[in-house]
Amino acid sequence: MKLKYPLFIVLSSLYICNIYAKSNFDLTLHPNIGFTFPIQEKWETKIYTTNQDIVYINREKTFEVGYWEIGGLGSYIFDKTRKISLGYQHRFIHTFYEDKLDEKRILVYYRNVYTIRKTKLEGIFKFEPRFQHESFFSNRYEINADIPFVKSENNNRPFYFVLGTEALIFYGKERNTSLDQRFKMGFKKSISKHFVFSAGLQYRLQNYTRIPYHRLIVQMGYNFNL
Repeated sequence: MKLKYPLFIVLSSLYICNIYAKSNFDLTLHPNIGFTFPIQEKWETKIYTTNQDIVYINREKTFEVGYWEIGGLGSYIFDKTRKISLGYQHRFIHTFYEDKLDEKRILVYYRNVYTIRKTKLEGIFKFEPRFQHESFFSNRYEINADIPFVKSENNNRPFYFVLGTEALIFYGKERNTSLDQRFKMGFKKSISKHFVFSAGLQYRLQNYTRIPYHRLIVQMGYNFNL
């Protein structure tokens, strides 16, 4: 299948070059690995870990670890299109910065999946109470589209072009309300029945109604379904 999105990729590249020149910008690497275990017919659990490596900030090259993170989710699967999850996530920050505290999150997710002409559309509502030096909350809604990119001889191992966006609102008693928007593009490939590899870019526009900050993330994921 020929590439259908050259203009989109060119415009995205030009925009990335523009934000790269800004002073309120950083570039980070986010490798992650996850393991999903079925428990019963309608129950599953997932554990995952990731870390943030900062390689460019405020027009200067660098390399420093931002945090290391580990989390887990237990999910009830209603059917092939709906799933609800409850979990916990711990972000280790104090290990790398003595003046900062770790962040703890409770995770509540609800997912809906639809298929339109072989394109998989996923909507995820996320509610996250967060605890650090102050307690606050975030509501998030993420939309992803997995678009078949290359016809595969083995339909069980498809190759997808992935597009997505996520809107976030942060609020709390001791925190000013702020808004973020995230955009991502990349690819996802089933290497085997139990292993999916993904990679791509995510652009984050943080606190855009007050003091905007730009972040570009290089993502790489290894997901095992056991």
